[in-house]
Amino acid sequence: KTIRNRLFILGYLEKDTGRGNPDDSLKEAIRAFQAEAGLDIDGWVGEQETWPALQELVSFETPIDLSKWFRNDQALPALRRAVGLRLFVLGVLPNRPRSPHEALGSGLRTFGQIWEMLFGESDKTEPGLTTEWLRRLFDMDGITHRLSMVSDALSRETLNISHGFIINAAKIELWLMGYRVEPGGYDMIQ
Repeated sequence: KTIRNRLFILGYLEKDTGRGNPDDSLKEAIRAFQAEAGLDIDGWVGEQETWPALQELVSFETPIDLSKWFRNDQALPALRRAVGLRLFVLGVLPNRPRSPHEALGSGLRTFGQIWEMLFGESDKTEPGLTTEWLRRLFDMDGITHRLSMVSDALSRETLNISHGFIINAAKIELWLMGYRVEPGGYDMIQ
């Protein structure tokens, strides 16, 4: 069930049936993930490659080794999906990723803008699919620590741009502590 859910949230499955048995759609999704992650394609989730790769891309607690997710300075498709998922869960992109080809530029630019506004850290490089920016995006402990250090009153403009990010970072932390909170993007109507 966990494998099926993780492949669903990364966009490899159309829906999460919640079923525990491996059917053809699950095996196809596993193969697609393995191909996009640069792994051996066998259709099974083993402890050596596929499970740790899923953990790295989806978990907020497992550190990510970004060096293995790039080939020729290009992000592998599985990493692109995970970036889209992370931006969505943090409230920066409006939709969960369904394809590795979805545009991530606006979400990464918004993430960079929020980073600079909240943490006062500007970077000479434009936010993008680089190890510098992705290291920040995948470091939930670092984000939480930095948010805890924001002591100045935030301007209305800063709050308008960053409130979804702040709320979702808090939701993720509460979820990790075991509270019944579902991280999953910020809905302005709610």
